[in-house]
Amino acid sequence: MSRKWVVIAGSLVVIVGVIGIAGATGVFAPRTPAITYLTAIATKMDVRDSVAVSGSVRPVDDYALAFGSKPRRTAGTTSAATSVGGSSGSSSSSAGSAAAGAQTWTVASVTATEGKAVRKGDVLAAADTADAQQSLAIAQSTLTAAQARLTADQTPVTENSKARAKLAVTQAQLALDQARTALTQTKAASSLSVSQASAALQDAKDALARDTLAGALPPVLAADHAAITAATRALATVGSQTQRANTQAANAVAAATLALTSANLAYAGATGVDTTALVEADKANVVKAQAAVDDAQKTLDLAVIRAPIDGIVSKVSIRVGDIASGTVIRVRSAAVEITASVTESDLPRLGLGQPADVAIASLGAKTTGSVSSIDLANPTKSASGIVSYDLVIAVPAAPDGIAPGMTASIDITTSLATGVVAVPASAIGGVPGAYTLQVLTAPNETRTVSVVVGLLTAEYAEIKSGIDAGAVVVTGTVSAKDLVQTFPTGPGGATATAAPTAKP
Repeated sequence: MSRKWVVIAGSLVVIVGVIGIAGATGVFAPRTPAITYLTAIATKMDVRDSVAVSGSVRPVDDYALAFGSKPRRTAGTTSAATSVGGSSGSSSSSAGSAAAGAQTWTVASVTATEGKAVRKGDVLAAADTADAQQSLAIAQSTLTAAQARLTADQTPVTENSKARAKLAVTQAQLALDQARTALTQTKAASSLSVSQASAALQDAKDALARDTLAGALPPVLAADHAAITAATRALATVGSQTQRANTQAANAVAAATLALTSANLAYAGATGVDTTALVEADKANVVKAQAAVDDAQKTLDLAVIRAPIDGIVSKVSIRVGDIASGTVIRVRSAAVEITASVTESDLPRLGLGQPADVAIASLGAKTTGSVSSIDLANPTKSASGIVSYDLVIAVPAAPDGIAPGMTASIDITTSLATGVVAVPASAIGGVPGAYTLQVLTAPNETRTVSVVVGLLTAEYAEIKSGIDAGAVVVTGTVSAKDLVQTFPTGPGGATATAAPTAKP
């Protein structure tokens, strides 16, 4: 073997020996990674828990207005609902008002304009009162007759009074016969008027069909369309007029029938019948007739629609000359509130009066409010089985430009501890009733401390006792990311160390 290969072989032996020694002594062995504590300082602050929901803006009050009936409230916080506080309310109209609002009215004037602000009591529309006035006159006549019967039955009977009673029966029968004849004639005339108006409308339609088929010029076709429109309006007007005439004639028959009954009762009393029961019946009839007069007067008064509140006209669906029934005008309040819903898991944390932060994204505006009602009586269940409850947020100072239907983001404060010692929730250990903290007492040294926890949220925990503000608490730990390694650097025995890295 040459000297060159002897040297190389010797060198390899030395290198292998060095590596073996290094391995045996642990020069290249990894060290156990160092532990770094993540910490936070206990601080005096406000700890707040909340529920976030999305809602919709609506008016606090919304009224449906109709001729002949009282304003009907259709929206607001007094809708039928049971709140957490146990109160409930309802919004309804009487049967009498509903019946009055169902009849037809001819619109005489309209002063309401959509979007216009109004004051409570402002006149918004008025109807023709001919029918209402006739109904009042008939009711008053009935009352007069009932009062007269009562007076007659309470008066001692004489031969002369008997004769007058008999004459009254004859006259009442004659009046009834005349009223029935008038009703028959009125119905016939009404039927003829409607037939004529219907024929006129059909003629106008036929004329349009002929001119269209003949290729008439646009002005001619426009005139035909106008004629159809006029004939249609005329038919509607005739229908309303004939209905009114028929009703008036029928009312006259009813009044005459009642008058005949009254006359017969008076005659019976005048011919020696015991009048005690008659007098009592007469008194009851007077009370009933007076109530009818009062109702008729109220209906007449309600022929004028007035604003029920200070607010804004949101809808007008009539114009002069229309035959109207039911709701014709809507008025809402300028004040608004927000409706939203919460899930059953959040419901136990909510209560009346809780403050809420409100954001209207479309306006880029924020305001504050509070929970004014929670509807426990009408829960809803989603397709996935989640139960939700409606709630209302009162907004006393609504942003400018807010309008019903806008979307609102709401953050309701459910619990609040102000000026308390608090630490991150991640620092809390133990179990409810036996919570603990790890307090950093020196670098890489900790001590476990028992603490009393108050309000505990997803982010922070209120510490009622166990530590003071300024204490350093452990929120977590991290291990060194890299291994520590020592290796030789050449002759002289000096070494270099690769330090571990860790995130604080």
